[in-house]
Amino acid sequence: GSALLTIFLMIILLLEFAGIAILFLEGKSPDSNIKTPSDAIWWIIVTVTTVGYGDRFPVTNPGRIIGVLVMAVGIRLVGTLTEFLANAFLTNKKK
Repeated sequence: GSALLTIFLMIILLLEFAGIAILFLEGKSPDSNIKTPSDAIWWIIVTVTTVGYGDRFPVTNPGRIIGVLVMAVGIRLVGTLTEFLANAFLTNKKK
């Protein structure tokens, strides 16, 4: 139970802090297409879930570094969350 809550907390923190960082870094660039907080959150969710629509993307090198970190950490967190959910379904089937 507490491990699942920890994963949810880590996902929320990733969304929050990466959103702030990407908005701070990309908001300064005139070529950027991530200009508002909703753009930043949209980009993070699309990136973490590996959907990758391509409508929002970082154009600066520091923004791209944040992107790589979001991809690496986000995929692992979503994978761990999926493992917990699959385990919950399989445990209920066995009972």
